This record gives sequence, structure tokens and C-alpha cells, in this order.
Amino acid sequence: MRKFTALMIIVTTTVLLSFTVQVSAKPKPKLKPARVTLGMPMTEVENILGSPKFYTIDGGDEIWEYVDISTWGLANDHHIKVIFDNNKNVKSFVDEPYQRSVMRDKANYRKLDYSEELNPDDIILICDKLKQSNFDDNRMDILEVANLRCRYTCRQASQILKTFSFSQGRMKALRSIAPLLLDPSHASDIYESLSFASEKEEAEKILRVAH
Repeated sequence: MRKFTALMIIVTTTVLLSFTVQVSAKPKPKLKPARVTLGMPMTEVENILGSPKFYTIDGGDEIWEYVDISTWGLANDHHIKVIFDNNKNVKSFVDEPYQRSVMRDKANYRKLDYSEELNPDDIILICDKLKQSNFDDNRMDILEVANLRCRYTCRQASQILKTFSFSQGRMKALRSIAPLLLDPSHASDIYESLSFASEKEEAEKILRVAH
């Protein structure tokens, strides 16, 4: 009986200690936006905040956005927006409470009419960002965000496809941008960027469905 009582005391004490540790633990922010300052290089921002959840281009500015979701309630959530100038230094910085409308606004970008092609600086920025990624899946994430605000010529689409390492990635990328092409009659620009006959055949099917 004494052994049983002693065992129960040990178990109960262990449970209470575990509960105390869990309750007394304070939520730790995943991001440290306060360390970001004006003029800071893009590489330092990425070291502090990591890769952005959203990546867009507005004129010559590159915009990174983060949504820091806390497991301890909405009061601790916040939306971070970093804008870089042409020299890839922080131009402006916003850290505000997270609102679900932020995500809805992102989803609504596709409804807007962007009828003009990207200017040369913007397509270079997008392609540079794609090339910096190590895997086609990561490149696809970046491209899907860019697609929310961009329309492309076939020549620009070919530049994008060349940044993908494998055939499967290129075809997936083409499916995502095919509906956004401004000049589908110039599809030959896309076909010429593809190395294999099988890719060209699949690309032709994709463009035929999209247009």
C-alpha cells in the first residue's frame, strides 16, 4: 500500500509539474520584425524574417509580405510588409495587426484587369527570384504569387520557363501562366525555349486549352 501511495504521489507530482511548465510558458514570436531597419539589405532581412509568404512587384519595387500566426490567439498575430528599392535595400516597413481581409485581398488580385505586359525590369526581377530558388516546387510558389498581379507575353513566359530545372516543373509553370498570356499567337516563342519534342507537344496542348 505504501509503495502504491508513493507511486501515485510521484505520478501526480510529475503531471502537475508538466502542467505548470505548459501554463507558465510564454508565447515566443516566430518573427522578429523590430530588427528590420530602413536601408537594410535584402539578404539581412531574409536572415531575420526568412522567406516571404507573398512576393510581388510594383513598378521597380519588390514587396515581401509575411503573416505571423501565433498559436496563442489572434491578439498576437501580425502582418509584416517590407518594400525594397531598386538597390535591394529596405525602402519602407510596416508591422500591423493581422487581419483576415489581407488574405481575401490577395485572392481578389486575380479579378483585377492587368492588361499590360510586364516592363523589362519587372520580368528580370521575377526571373532572378526564380533562379535563386533551389527547387522547382519553390519556384512554383513564387510564380503563383507573381501570377496574381502579372500578365505576360510569350517571350516573357519563355524566360520564366527557362528558370525551371525539369520538364515536369516547366509544364506545371506553363499551365499556371498560359491563361495570362497577352499574345498567344506568338506561342512559337515558348516552343523555341523548350528542348524536347515531348515538351513542345504538351505545351501546344496546354496553350490550346487555355486559348
